[in-house]
This record gives sequence, C-alpha cells and structure tokens, in this order.
Amino acid sequence: MSSRTSRKRRMARAIIQLIHSFTVRLSIVIPAYNEEGRLPGTLERLRAASGSLDAEILVVDDGSTDRTSAIAAGAGARVLRLARNAG
Repeated sequence: MSSRTSRKRRMARAIIQLIHSFTVRLSIVIPAYNEEGRLPGTLERLRAASGSLDAEILVVDDGSTDRTSAIAAGAGARVLRLARNAG
C-alpha cells in the first residue's frame, strides 16, 4: 500500500469520526394561547414523533389566562411566558 493511499484512508477515518461527533439538536417551537385543553395531546404526539432524536420542545405562552404554562412545564417542555398577549 502506498503512503498516499494510507494517508487517504487516515483522512477518511478522521472525517467519519468528525461527522459522528456532531450532535444535531432539534428545537420544536409551539406558540400557545389558552391551549390547556389541546396542549397535553399535542406534546404527547410530538414526543412520540421525535422518537430518539435529541429534541427539545419550547412552548411560547402568549399571555395565556389558563394553565397553559403549567401544563407545558409539567410535560417537560421549556416554557417562555409572555406577560401579556402579543398576538
């Protein structure tokens, strides 16, 4: 085997290791306003659909007056709560 072939193989292995070292994270953003009734099912279906992906779910609570934020947080979603509805 020539040194050129050996070098190409080492480079190919290094590139493959580099590719495997990258972590892709999926962020799912859900805008919500007074969605306490629908949110639990939505979050459950999103978790099931994302499967083994490294995914975070972010619920943006747009000033809800119900328990939208509490339900989202209780289901493990990150919550960004706006003080008042911004539309």
